[in-house]
Order: sequence, then C-alpha cells, then structure tokens
Amino acid sequence: MLLTRRPFLLIVVAMIVLALVAFVAVVPASARADVPATSSISGRVLGQTADGGTIPMTGGTLVLSLRPTGAAVTAPLDRRPDGTYTFSGLVPGTYTVRLNLSFPSIYVRSVQTAVVVPAAGSAAVASDLVLALSGTFSGTFRAIVNGVETRASGSRVEIFYLEPLTGTFRHYEVAYPSETGAWRFGYLPAGTYRLSFGAYDTTRTNETVYWPSGRRFGEARDVILTPGGTVSNLDVVLPERAVASRRIAGADRYATSAAMSSSTWGFPDVGGTTPEVPVLYVASGRDFPDALSAGPAAARQEGALLLVDRDTIPTAVRDEILRLSPDHIVVVGGEAAISASVFRDLASLQPSVERIAGADRYETSRLVARSAFSDGAERIFVATGSNFADALSAGPAAVRDGGPVVLVRGTAPDVDAPTRDLVTTLGAPPVAIVGGYEAVSQKFQYSLLSLSWNERYAGPDRFATAVAVNASFGPGETAFVTSGLGFADALVAGAAAARAGAPLYLSEQSCVPEGVRRAVLDGAAFDVVLVGGTASLGAGVEGLSTRCG
Repeated sequence: MLLTRRPFLLIVVAMIVLALVAFVAVVPASARADVPATSSISGRVLGQTADGGTIPMTGGTLVLSLRPTGAAVTAPLDRRPDGTYTFSGLVPGTYTVRLNLSFPSIYVRSVQTAVVVPAAGSAAVASDLVLALSGTFSGTFRAIVNGVETRASGSRVEIFYLEPLTGTFRHYEVAYPSETGAWRFGYLPAGTYRLSFGAYDTTRTNETVYWPSGRRFGEARDVILTPGGTVSNLDVVLPERAVASRRIAGADRYATSAAMSSSTWGFPDVGGTTPEVPVLYVASGRDFPDALSAGPAAARQEGALLLVDRDTIPTAVRDEILRLSPDHIVVVGGEAAISASVFRDLASLQPSVERIAGADRYETSRLVARSAFSDGAERIFVATGSNFADALSAGPAAVRDGGPVVLVRGTAPDVDAPTRDLVTTLGAPPVAIVGGYEAVSQKFQYSLLSLSWNERYAGPDRFATAVAVNASFGPGETAFVTSGLGFADALVAGAAAARAGAPLYLSEQSCVPEGVRRAVLDGAAFDVVLVGGTASLGAGVEGLSTRCG
C-alpha cells in the first residue's frame, strides 16, 4: 500500500512547492521583507485645456503595477493640490503608473506611463500624466432594404486609430447603432481615424463600407479629430447589394478554355511578357472525367489546363499553347480520349510531353493524383466518377486544402483495393466525400474509416452540394459560377477557381438558385466570374439578378 501511495505523495509535495514558488513570484516586490522598501516614484497629473495649455489635476484614481506582469502594487500614496503625487515604500523595479477617470468627463478614459526605480533608496520621477481632451464621433447608419430605407439589421460601426509612431491603423473601438440607427463614440483622443460600417441582413450580408463610401480599407477617407472636438453627421446609408459580374467565354468549349487560360485568373501577359508556365495539362473536351482530376493537379503544380478534341487541336487552343510555351505538357487520358496523332502534334509544340492514362477513368484519376501529389496530400477529396458536378465543385477546395480530387465508384459497397492503396500512399490524410448517398454510398463511406477519418459535403442537389463544399472558404473578393447542367464550359472553371483560391458555384441556365446567391453574398465577393457562354449561363445569371423559384 505504501508503495502505491508514495509516488502520489511525492507528486502532491512537488505541486505544493511549485505553488509556493509561483506565489513568491507574483507577490509585489514592495511586499517582500527581504528587499528594502525605501524607494519612491513621484510625478504630476495634468489636464489639457482648450487653448493647448495644461492645468493641475487632482481627480481620478492613481494605480501602480509591476511590469511586465501587471501585478497590482499597494503602496502609500500622497496626492497634492498642485497635481503632484508620490508613491513611497517601493523596491527597485519597473512600474506602470496609470490614472483612471470616472465618467462623465471631458477627458479621455485613462493615461499611463512607465517608470524605472533603479536602486534601493532612489527617488524616481515619472513622466507627466497628461489627460487629453476627449472628442466624439456621431452619426446614423441605415440601409436600403427592398427599396425602403430602414435600420441596418445586425449593424456595427468600427473605428481605427492611426498610431503616430508606427504610421499604421489599429482597431480602436466598435459601436452598435440604436433602433433608429444612431451611433456615437465618446472619450476619444485627438488624432486620425477611419471608420467602417457593416451590416448583416436578408439582402446584403457581410457588406462593409468604409467612410464615406469605399469598398476597401484603402479607399477610406481619414477623419481628423481635434482635442475636445466633435465630428457629427457621419451618416451612411447602404444601398441595395449589387454584385458585378464578368464573363469568360469563347465560341465553343475549346475557345472558352483558351480564353480562361489567358484571362486575369489564368496566365495573362504582363507588360507584353507571358509568365512562366511550368506545366500544361491537356484533357478531352468531349467528356468530363479526365479534366476533373487534371484541373486540381494543374493548379497544384501552378500550371494551366486546356481542352482538345480527340483528333484535333482547335486553333484557339493551339495559339494558346504557343503563347504559354509551357516547360512540360501532360496529356490526361488514353487514346480513346486523345488520339496518338494529337499527342504527336502536341510533341511538335513541346517535345517534353507525357501521357497519364489508366484502363478507365478511375485508374486515370488515381494516376494523376499520384503524379501531382507525389510528396503526399493534406486531404483527399473523393467524388463519383459517373457525373461531373460534385467533382467539379470539389476542385478549388481540394487545391486549397492541399489534396487531389479522386474519382470513385461511389455505389460500390466498399473501397476498392487500388483506391485504398492510393490513400495509404498519399499518407492516409483526412478524406472529404463530396455528394450525397446516392452518389457515394454510406457503406463506401464507412469502409473509408478503416483508412482515415472522413466527412461528407452534400446538399439536396448539386447546387447545394457546391455551396456546402465552399462554406469553409470564408470571405473573398472573387467567386466563380459555371453551369451545373452541362460540363462543356464548366471543366476549365475548376482549375481557374483553384488557381485564384476562390470558390466555384454551380447555377441553372436562366436563374441563380437562392442558396447559391446567398452564399456568394455571404462571401462578400466583389467580382463574380461567369465561365461559359449564354447558352450555358443566360443573362439572368449576370449580377445574380434573377433568382430561381
């Protein structure tokens, strides 16, 4: 019995000793009997006047603490009518002297200074504590909701103060408008500020305006507050949320892939010079499977993706390959997808070319993943290989999370041996299943648990599934939208969105599903990039203007 209790008793004794040491460490030095408490700190408290002068101050509460711990120090204090004070009975150390004011007051809330007591018996003198005259900001914050001006729901006003020493703005305070939309900041020190106004409501979420009407912090106008000054009528009315959209499209799916490659989100010329393209992935534009895995692989390797026909390289694509002048070309898919003659034609444009192809779309997908993620993956996204929508949505998220998109036979009762081997080879990272149970069965998901932890992203339809996948992206300036009904223009959208680090949403042809519209607005995107012509995404999708239903 003693043998089992002794280790426990030793642990208890050790804990008591540590507690005593910690107690000694936090006891203010002025309370320790082994150190002579013969030093003092003296200083003066002044208040700023409207003419720029100062007067002695005797109000407020003086507080003394140790630095850097902030432990309070109890010491005799003598305050005099001329604003001077003295703390006595102190030991050497570094202290903070702070004056706190009660409200209401014409001055700022508090002021503090640091002072060093160098040796026993010394009389340290602190810098003057000068209370600055405080100023105020005030105004109203309202919004146009469904055409009517009203209080901005879930609104807040934030101010940012320009630090004179660093020249940078720091967040200073936040206020929440009243039911009428009125807001006010008080007890502010003089200086330069910027203000932001944000609201969360049913038509415009995560919308932020920087005074007076900027969309970004850099577009804000400085507001100067003088000592004791008041700046009022800082009124803001948020307009209805509007989303700008632009379209990337060509005469056909091949021209669209070339247009995307040369766009802002691809590899545009800069100053007449094309950026270096380490690798170009080429996949069939007639069918979707190979491009679905090739897109994330291309983005992973900072490369591009272009589509070709089985037997020819379309002119727009050929011109784009010549412009890109890639260091290496990877052809994804067997000769049934991209013929030997097209492979030879590509080799004439860039001799460094290889083909990655398996017996079927699933093996090809696994081979692409092994090649592009040879050093392992942080996460693996799996989706059915029988349809394009789920795997397409997964592409940007997979690249963001450092993993491939792998096509699987989702209706199988368990994971096949080659896929098991791939997951193990990539380091058995977490697996994200994209799609509902009809796409990737529950039995398949359970069998994955023997390899790695997994989770599922799914919605009642392909549009909602894309929203679920993109939910973790967070706010961003750009969102991509492509057709959820046809893959022709959509295949290159995933690679572009992945390269841009932006989410990819799916849409109907003539209208935008409400869940997609809400997700884009929640993401605070300034730009919505539509990928595909009007046959894929009609005018009603532009600017998210037409809601489905």
